[in-house]
Amino acid sequence: MDTITASGYKADTEVPLGSLNRRVLTQLPRNPLDKTTIVSIYPREIVDTKPTLFPGRFVIPAAIGDDFSLLLIEGASYFIPSMIGNQPPTEVQVNSMSLAESILHDSIPAMNLVTSVARPGVFSIPGEYNRISILKYVHADGRSFKELLQTAREWQQNYWTAVISEADYFWSKSNCNPKTIPEDAKLAVKILGLEKSKPWMENAVASELIKCKACGEMINPQFRGCKHCHAMLDPEKGKAAGIVFAISK
Repeated sequence: MDTITASGYKADTEVPLGSLNRRVLTQLPRNPLDKTTIVSIYPREIVDTKPTLFPGRFVIPAAIGDDFSLLLIEGASYFIPSMIGNQPPTEVQVNSMSLAESILHDSIPAMNLVTSVARPGVFSIPGEYNRISILKYVHADGRSFKELLQTAREWQQNYWTAVISEADYFWSKSNCNPKTIPEDAKLAVKILGLEKSKPWMENAVASELIKCKACGEMINPQFRGCKHCHAMLDPEKGKAAGIVFAISK
């Protein structure tokens, strides 16, 4: 198979690249200081894939509660095949800051709702930081990391309001179709404690129900046992938990 060797964040990987005529290439050395840290308070995992870059898959962990998550970004490369005989392809390096901004732009859901003050709480900081060292970070304009987090929380709060308003619009225009409700809207009402005030949340939960394999009743797949016939939904998980059959009291 035609391959190209690309140094990833954790290990070297071989990535197919059919135009290289069985030529194996190695990425050039990188600037060890070219690193950017992505900070997220967004409560969902963000996955961005860039097929032409090596490495090309980036996962920003979900933030838990009021905490934040981090992803360290290093530079990446793409290759331009040579138009002259057997000359090797030309490597084009992408610096970490440009790559981080591209990840944020391409992976943010509901881009039509994103403004300068309403967006998921995800931003980038130049340099390499961990959970301890980043607490001492000070932005070029004098803002501390704590102040940057507060700004991100305000962005996200405005974003939640925007996606809920959009969900209300979709609900009214689709004749109350729960499938038109964005996942971020469902998440937003749970975070803001508005489940009972939104009729589309009841229908959204109903649309996620599945049929029990034992009795055929609609049930919530998140529970181990069926509330109607008390059968285990997943026998293997039930066995691991020491439950063979749910008992009704």
